[in-house]
Amino acid sequence: MDNNACPNCGKSLPSNAAFCGNCGTKVSRQIPIVTAQTTPKYPPQFYELDQLLPVPGRKPTNKQIQPGELRRILTDFEKGKGEVYARASRLLHENLPLAAVQPLWTMKNKLFFPEEKTKDVMSLLSEIGGDEVEKLITDETYVASNLLDYLQILALTNSPKSIPWLAKNTSDHSLTSIMAMKILERFNNPEVIPNLVKHASFLYIESEPANSASYKGVRKSSGLLPGVIAAGIKAVADSAANHETKMNFARLIPAPFMPIQQLESDTTNFAWRFLTEKFRFKTVLSLVEKFGLRYLEDCWKDVNPQTDESITTFLSACYLYKGLQHPFIRQTIDSLINLEMTSSWNHSRLIFLMDAIITSKNESIKSQYTSVIGGLFNHKEPIITSFINSSILYNNFSPLISQVLAKGLVSEYIPAIVFSSEEFRNPTAKALLIGARDPSIIQEIEESKRVLSSWKV
Repeated sequence: MDNNACPNCGKSLPSNAAFCGNCGTKVSRQIPIVTAQTTPKYPPQFYELDQLLPVPGRKPTNKQIQPGELRRILTDFEKGKGEVYARASRLLHENLPLAAVQPLWTMKNKLFFPEEKTKDVMSLLSEIGGDEVEKLITDETYVASNLLDYLQILALTNSPKSIPWLAKNTSDHSLTSIMAMKILERFNNPEVIPNLVKHASFLYIESEPANSASYKGVRKSSGLLPGVIAAGIKAVADSAANHETKMNFARLIPAPFMPIQQLESDTTNFAWRFLTEKFRFKTVLSLVEKFGLRYLEDCWKDVNPQTDESITTFLSACYLYKGLQHPFIRQTIDSLINLEMTSSWNHSRLIFLMDAIITSKNESIKSQYTSVIGGLFNHKEPIITSFINSSILYNNFSPLISQVLAKGLVSEYIPAIVFSSEEFRNPTAKALLIGARDPSIIQEIEESKRVLSSWKV
């Protein structure tokens, strides 16, 4: 007997009662609705950039202005100030004349053209749109200063003609590369696949470390030899600082998400390069799902594994993730494992391939390459060791989780151990964290929990 009561007489009823035994009233049993507790999740990588991409809208109405009148308006726009300039700008925005495109384009490239007017020009070109604007942008050879503006304009066109240009601008490790890929993905066109694959790259150029100011103590000398020695000391110090930065990121980039704000401290470009190519990887595979595998298969044509190492690596990663075979894959992996990892080019490619295997949904591929991944547990290059062990934990790679956790609370893997404990409820990871006694380790555990929690939305 429980405390359920009859709605008519108030007599207590069994929980499974259909009628009240006292008064005969029918009892309605409604299944209680449990309000789902929505657990915060990690957002997609680079989701912060979505707000910078305009949504294509209705095609603008371009009105004609008499040639003489248009010339006067453009002159007032370029040379006028105050009300004169404001009136000219308003007329151009109201009419969006196609005939103004070329004069506006020429205007913005003039030396000493005011920055505020340049922004207005870009706004006008964006609103006018059309094939001429698109062609002017894609024919531009040097676009570093206006690249973001150009991307936002092309995002509104949704034109296949701009695919090669956009793909070409994904080869750098920067936010604009990611934005170009986001635009290409929105185009929803199969021709994006080969164009993105063609511009895959795993090369990154290290900048001077962020704390380079700390090396001010190295004096400059007027003598050649002392100067060379001083430069050598700084180079060694810079190299050590960069290696430490890469080590810090190697244990974080296998995670499902990393905020752009945190990536800004990557002066080495190591993390930027990996996550840029990972984004290319996901974009290509999402389009392959829509349009078919043949577009990916066709990318192998004309690929020379000796000269097209980046493309070979990228395609191999795509195939590994999808559980597919290709003659170049094992050859690529074996050659990389046997190479010296002193070159950033080599370790960048190797970790990308291993990550594709670890994150693959194909159990056969995982089983086939488990021994290869296990062989990298204690690689002589610490960056590779840190990445591989962390990736196993972040992705719950069951064949090797126990071996990683058997190493104990290794400092480099603490964020991944925290992730394994909290996201996958791994009891061994949880026991390691609970058993921590060293105050510095405990502090690092708490910091990792705070950081990982802050990444969720």
